Amino acid sequence: MSSQAGLDRPDPSAVNDAGALLQALRELRIAAGNPSLAVLSRRTGIPRTTLHDALSLKRITLPAWELVQKITRACDCAHDEVAQWGEAWRRAASPPAPPRLDRVAPPQQLPAAPRLFTGRDSPLAELDSALHAQADGGTVVVTAIGGLGGVGKTWLAVRWAHDNLDRFPDGQLYVDLRGFDPLDEPMPPAVAIRSFLDALGVEHAAIPADPQAQIGLYRTMVAGRRLLLLLDNARDTAQVTPLLPGTPTATVLVTSRNQLTGLVTRHGALSVALDVLPEAESRALLKRYVGPDRLETGATDRILRLCGGLPLALSIVGARAAAHPGFPLSAIADELESARLDALGTGDLAADVRAVFATSVAALDEAPARLFRMLGLTPGQEVGAGAVAALMDLPAERVLATLRVLTGAHLLTEHQPGRFRMHDLVRLYATETAEPSSPSDEPALRRLVDFYLQTAHHGESALDVHKRPGSLPLSEPVAGHRALRLDSSAQAMAWFGAEREALSAVLLLAVERGWHVKAMELARTLHGFYARSGEHVGSVMVDRTGLQAALAVGDEHGCAIAERNLGRTLAQLQRHDEAMCHLGRALMKFMELGDIRAQASTHHMIGYALGRRGEHRQALIHATRSLEMFQQLGDTRWTAAMLNAIGWSHANLGELDLAWETCGRALALCREHEFLAEEPFVLHSIGYIHLRAGRYAKALFYLEDALARGRARAVTVVEATCLSSIGDAHLAMGDRAAAKAAWCEALNLLRPQHRSEEIRQVEQKLKRVLQRE
Repeated sequence: MSSQAGLDRPDPSAVNDAGALLQALRELRIAAGNPSLAVLSRRTGIPRTTLHDALSLKRITLPAWELVQKITRACDCAHDEVAQWGEAWRRAASPPAPPRLDRVAPPQQLPAAPRLFTGRDSPLAELDSALHAQADGGTVVVTAIGGLGGVGKTWLAVRWAHDNLDRFPDGQLYVDLRGFDPLDEPMPPAVAIRSFLDALGVEHAAIPADPQAQIGLYRTMVAGRRLLLLLDNARDTAQVTPLLPGTPTATVLVTSRNQLTGLVTRHGALSVALDVLPEAESRALLKRYVGPDRLETGATDRILRLCGGLPLALSIVGARAAAHPGFPLSAIADELESARLDALGTGDLAADVRAVFATSVAALDEAPARLFRMLGLTPGQEVGAGAVAALMDLPAERVLATLRVLTGAHLLTEHQPGRFRMHDLVRLYATETAEPSSPSDEPALRRLVDFYLQTAHHGESALDVHKRPGSLPLSEPVAGHRALRLDSSAQAMAWFGAEREALSAVLLLAVERGWHVKAMELARTLHGFYARSGEHVGSVMVDRTGLQAALAVGDEHGCAIAERNLGRTLAQLQRHDEAMCHLGRALMKFMELGDIRAQASTHHMIGYALGRRGEHRQALIHATRSLEMFQQLGDTRWTAAMLNAIGWSHANLGELDLAWETCGRALALCREHEFLAEEPFVLHSIGYIHLRAGRYAKALFYLEDALARGRARAVTVVEATCLSSIGDAHLAMGDRAAAKAAWCEALNLLRPQHRSEEIRQVEQKLKRVLQRE
């Protein structure tokens, strides 16, 4: 070679790889007099920044041939010498064939098997089934294991991998893709590919510069090999796809906090959603940490409840207890109950419950992250898409799409269509992120309260189509409340049933915020639902809250309504003295206010309460007074109801002819005016009259008709009463089996309603029949 500036020019024929070629180029520049980048740029027409990158000591990848060619010409290389540099570049760009995998030790990259792994029989069986189905061909992603951060995805994958090592004689590759690392960015796929090529024994000189060529080499290396690839903590499908082998003999396990839908739709992956541990497995995991002797029953139950089955939380508590063997579990449970997320901190960001949730939220885009924070404001354990639309003041379709992003990140679960739940610990974190409250929080919560109030009002109207218009006036709702229209009794009962807990929580939220008028109205609206469903214990809380709210705003009429509703509920629960106290105060207040309709209704409630404690003659007096007032008002619906109440009192006094006459009039009015909500009660009364008269077949006919109509209207309170009487009729007719079946069904309805006296009566009837067998 010729020499310039007194230095030998490098020999391109000695170059065989990218590193050697880059070093030779730098030596060529020096031998050519070390022209500046500005000079080289003028000679080549290449920007200085590109030249700097190509000749940098930090560069490890091969530049394009066009760039190398122009640099060699700018450094005074003749045509033949440029050709030799071209041969050198082609050798560097086409490394020698990689070594065969069977000439290097199979990679064994799995982390150690989790020593305290517990349970998970069902997801382990799913993974086994996927492996057995691998013979179908194609790239088999055995599973994309998804779940909430801290739920044990890596533990499950590593445990399964260790249990199946014999199925992968050509080795196991493992990489933590850092999809949700608190301190580092997600790992680029190219970095993972290089680490796999290293593990497979490929020399650095044999690794091509082009990333796509590296992927091709990686897939060549694993082709036909029975390998396991465990891709842990993936961020998304895009990060995983380049790492998928092209051979059906390789098995891939992926874990992620996100639902990797793209792996399922484009690569046929099996998706396994990992849930929290059930109670038995949670208890077993805690026992593995502390031993059986330290499991105090009460303290253990509290710890399990507060950890909510999240393996990370249980492991933190278990490790803390194991580190302090002298501490009783009750002390650890006390700390967990008072500090919750603070008590689940470890100082290690990878094993800290709050930090794990934070990294999941940090990975969200702006809209779902904001929605997550706003969900921290909502009360209750679950929420419907309609309520969230009101909270965010956005169309339901748009909100539903964003909610499903949170579901895909396993920060929510959609346990029913359009209904979403958060794990208790996630909810605590969401509540933390919602503080301190922003100026937008109060309008959002006002929209939420009005959504529930207005929708409940629509539901109450659907359940009681004959309610007098304007009988439950509501204050003006805020804009954007987006209340649902409930046009049928079935829709209304379904909505009330689904939103039961949320409605109670929103009621307390309104009181907490000082929105007493809304609280009073919501409590009044909910009373009808609780009365129909027979959930009297829950109704006590609602009615008392309504009374407190009415007192807070000084609404005398609202106070009287709340007293009346509370008295009715307490009468249902056999708390007669309390009931009569509230009903008496309500009647006095309505008399002072001159409200005839409310007086009539309260007389009805007093008569009902007196009948519940067996004072049927006094009950008859109040029912008759109520009837006179409703007739005076021209209210046909309540006239029918009061005729039924009078007939019921006569029946219980043994005055069956009077009972039959008044209940018959009530039934005629119901059918003439289609009082569908009242008809089941009247039919039950008539069936009861026939039962008392010994006409058992007729009694059964009316009682079964009442039951069917009550079920059609979802009036649970009358269903249980009908079933109890149907059992009596069957027993009187000699059919003990049918009687027992009816009573058992009645008990299944009565127990959730806490109707203790009726439960006692039905249980006694069952016991007597069983004793005779």
